[in-house]
Amino acid sequence: MAFSYEMKFNTGNVDGVRANREILIYDQIGKSADGSGVTAKDVVSQINLFDGRDEVVVRINSAGGSAFEGLAIAQAILRHPGPVRTVCESLCASAAVLIYLSGKVREIAETGSIMVHRASLMTKGNADDLQNRGKALAQLEEQVIALMADRTGQTKEKIRAMMAQETWLTPQEAIDLNFATKRIQGGGSPRMALDPEALDRFENVPRHILEAAFKPTCLADLVRIRDSGTGFKNPVLAALAEDAAHRAELLAKANA
Repeated sequence: MAFSYEMKFNTGNVDGVRANREILIYDQIGKSADGSGVTAKDVVSQINLFDGRDEVVVRINSAGGSAFEGLAIAQAILRHPGPVRTVCESLCASAAVLIYLSGKVREIAETGSIMVHRASLMTKGNADDLQNRGKALAQLEEQVIALMADRTGQTKEKIRAMMAQETWLTPQEAIDLNFATKRIQGGGSPRMALDPEALDRFENVPRHILEAAFKPTCLADLVRIRDSGTGFKNPVLAALAEDAAHRAELLAKANA
């Protein structure tokens, strides 16, 4: 599982805060079939180890996942009595935004991006099943809207419109809309959050983010995706993948 946390203790009290603990969320939100992913159970088990006076720093680099898990994680963090600081290190999208908004101080890297969109689900069943799950999804979406409106000060109508359009925010836009409270230098490794297959789920990904997914660290994965026959729905991703896979093959031959 790519979820991890580490403890970093300050040397003595700093402004009344006894210690600093970090939780790193560098994976999808919710458990996947292969066992990877961050769940509310994971996060709660770690927060329960922290002293109520501890400052918790949550560093996020995630393309999102389950809104149910995202809400549960956000509520768990909000219950922590000590100060909480969240950091968008690269990409904070979909359900990951709910976790990000749980911080009182919300930092975003100068290369960071925040994305909000409507909740969706993949399901099967009869007409009654689909109708019931549709109602549950609508209720979930209202909870998401309420949390975002409460944490940012935006109206529910504004949040609803942003979600309907799959809105991508630059650091300055995130600050202007009070999603973020502070812009910081640098940022974390984008490899996990900028997984091309994860980005292909979205409609309006800015080109610079798509291009950032095609780094040497993931070229082998691109060859695998291209040759699997599944490809990408996004035409920009498909073209970038073809070019990157070709370069990877040339590099492999040169090093043979």
